[in-house]
Amino acid sequence: MCRLFALLLLSACSSREPARLPSPEPPPAGAGEDGVPQVIARPLPAEAGHPSGPEPVSGDPAPVAAPPVQVDEVGTCDLPPRPRAGEIRTSVDLVFSEAGGTPLRLDLVTPSGDGPHPVVVLVHGGGWRAGEKAHLDVESRVLAGLGYAAATVDYRLVPHRFPAAVADVRCAVRWLRAHAADHDLDPERMGAIGFSAGGHLVALAGLAPEVTALDEGCTAQASSRLSSIVLFFAPTDLRATADWPRPTARIIERFLGVSASEDPTLAALASPIAHVDASDPPTLLVHGTADTTVPIDQSRSLRDALEGVGVATTEVEVEGGGHGFGLFTPRPSLRAAPCTALAFLEAHLR
Repeated sequence: MCRLFALLLLSACSSREPARLPSPEPPPAGAGEDGVPQVIARPLPAEAGHPSGPEPVSGDPAPVAAPPVQVDEVGTCDLPPRPRAGEIRTSVDLVFSEAGGTPLRLDLVTPSGDGPHPVVVLVHGGGWRAGEKAHLDVESRVLAGLGYAAATVDYRLVPHRFPAAVADVRCAVRWLRAHAADHDLDPERMGAIGFSAGGHLVALAGLAPEVTALDEGCTAQASSRLSSIVLFFAPTDLRATADWPRPTARIIERFLGVSASEDPTLAALASPIAHVDASDPPTLLVHGTADTTVPIDQSRSLRDALEGVGVATTEVEVEGGGHGFGLFTPRPSLRAAPCTALAFLEAHLR
């Protein structure tokens, strides 16, 4: 009788479903105890395009690869507060490159506690012709208060032509990785968030890390590969076949130094969507449905391309949202953007 009971008990235990991230039920709206929105995450199926690893040597156990995590949209949460004095440390104007004879600098804000800390690189927008790292000071401080090391970077602007700005952002990632030990950073957990033109630069850093034609003048000897990327209303296809509003098309032409129809090879090199493959990092796309500067189809097309090769991809379409809202915008109608971004970082960089 005892033997029968034991068998029944073993059968009941083995039939339970495996645990999910973070719980089998969707979490309630709002933040967790630490102020970060709770993550709704689910692993992608193994057949979604990601290899399971190298074939095991005969006689060795097969390696177990963690499946990529798919983060669903988080509609609402409590936005995190700015950190108090003493909770973060700030290093300003660190020179990471002198490409073209121009010193390029970044600001680095880190948690005051012991690391190594996961890293988030923040890249400003401005049509590749305006903007500066100081525009993302608030975002970097809030992220540092949540336990991330946040770097805001400058890059060469127009009249410097492509690929100067792309090369600078990639060089900043290399520099941070090469100097990780100096600043208590984790070189294996590095992500990036870019806004508008900055999103385009982050996309080329994340989706084409081995394309040497996008590099110039960087002396940091380290990889520019990213663990995850977040793209806010980013241009992703600069080729002549893309449909652009005329003012934006002129901005793109000045950035490239030539029209896409005149140099289709250059336009393809500058288009993140042209570099998509199954090795790309998890990607979050955020776009307003009323964006008249960068059409939402730019995000939708990249989403489809990434999903087509099995990359863990999340898209947030902000109903009625225009172009240029910030990461921690307080507007309730835009709340899905910061809440999903925080959940995405939590899932992929923690």
